[in-house]
Amino acid sequence: MQSLYFFCNIYVKDQTTFTAKGVIHIVNIKTIAKEAGVSVSTVSKVINGYEDISEQTREKVMEVIKRFNYQPNQIARVLCTKKSWLIGLLYDVWRDYENEFFNEIIMSFKRTVEEQGYNILFLNVYKIKKENISYVSYCEQYSLNGILVIGFKDDDPYIKELIVREIPCIGIDIPISGKKCGYVTSDNYGGVIKAVDYLVQLGHKKIGLINGAADIYPAKERYKGFMYAMKKHNISVVNDWIEEGDFSRESGYTAMNEIFKKGSLPTAMVVTGDEMAFGAISAINEHGMKVPDDISVVGFDDIRSAKIFTPSLTTVRQDKAMMGKAAAWSLINMINDKSFKAPVTIIPTQLVVRESTREFIASS
Repeated sequence: MQSLYFFCNIYVKDQTTFTAKGVIHIVNIKTIAKEAGVSVSTVSKVINGYEDISEQTREKVMEVIKRFNYQPNQIARVLCTKKSWLIGLLYDVWRDYENEFFNEIIMSFKRTVEEQGYNILFLNVYKIKKENISYVSYCEQYSLNGILVIGFKDDDPYIKELIVREIPCIGIDIPISGKKCGYVTSDNYGGVIKAVDYLVQLGHKKIGLINGAADIYPAKERYKGFMYAMKKHNISVVNDWIEEGDFSRESGYTAMNEIFKKGSLPTAMVVTGDEMAFGAISAINEHGMKVPDDISVVGFDDIRSAKIFTPSLTTVRQDKAMMGKAAAWSLINMINDKSFKAPVTIIPTQLVVRESTREFIASS
């Protein structure tokens, strides 16, 4: 038995097998799915090594793949479709690569684009900047069909070049807009309003804020939301209770210590990142106070660590899986349809109440 690949008259993953009797079998991913009694997406997940497939199903699909000697052919797809089937991921180095929030979005994005036949190319941003290469040149070098941009500051000049060149591009939490550029973000403004509303409902009127850096889009929106909510409830904003961090645990710890140095303390803190909230709680503990007995703390993100931290963190949940999927489909639609207008997608947030907040009880 020998195998020969078709290139252009059938689906790009099709494979033609000639038997000894001269019978021709057209084998593609749909054939494998039908023979194994599973869906096409299940076959794709098996091929791409996803873990959310049972061992029994995986073995059944692999048996059919081996029986037909099926080999997904990337070269054939490239020649037929005149696409590289490569999507670049630009992830700026100022972010921590262990960041739970961004990792969850990236994994959701990766799963979605791979199910549609695309591969991810992680671009070395450090190398690009060190060698003073433009993002556009790097993308053209690898014939990328589209780009996901994540972790950048709003004023990055390289990103502006991508917008002008009209390479399909989607940003996460970066307000880029253009003919082929859009972005996905959470309702940062409304999310912080929910946090303040909840603290006021618990009886708190002395509320502080630890926010991200002012040049980061989500931090700008969260600050606006905080100021609006405080005004709505006719609560005075105390500048001594407002500090800035960089979304890291260390910065939350430092910011909370700065608030302690200034004398009077709030009874509740809105901290616009879970990692910063963890740091703030550590600082509160070191000063001999307890969360939530002395100070209630609300975070933002709802990363996986939030529910197992002590105390478990009340926080504003961002739907990270939905953000990744929305970014993936926006990018895929732009790649496949030149008339598709780059969207701005705002994902709703949800307040998750846990142990780090409590009703305010005035001391006697």
